[in-house]
Amino acid sequence: MNNSKQYGGPISSPQSMEIEGFDALISLALDMRWSWSHAADELWQQLDPALWEQTHSPWLILQTASGEQLRRQLTSPSFRAKVESLVQAREESDSKPAWFQQSHPGVSLSAVAYFSMEFMLSEALPFMLAAWVMLQAIN
Repeated sequence: MNNSKQYGGPISSPQSMEIEGFDALISLALDMRWSWSHAADELWQQLDPALWEQTHSPWLILQTASGEQLRRQLTSPSFRAKVESLVQAREESDSKPAWFQQSHPGVSLSAVAYFSMEFMLSEALPFMLAAWVMLQAIN
């Protein structure tokens, strides 16, 4: 007998997308602030306490929550108020100047490069080195 928990459909299911406030939950789940700020933990725990305890993954919670559970929580005034408060706090934070803008107010930054060594050390390394050599030869 299979005693594993059966989860709801995928996040892209039409039933989930029709629930008012679901888009706000998606934006909160995809916001990486949850990895250092635990202000939204209570929301994810309310949607699926057992899965939250195991994974602490907001995206997985949204992927697996049933439409009925989402609808029930999103129609709860306290749950919706918490969601709206978190979204508003994020929007306010995003509108404030960040460290770089405060430290270098006259500099217009149009691009950012991020280099991570673990991506460099892969089976693609020989191809990337060959491409770099070719670019050096052209320049």
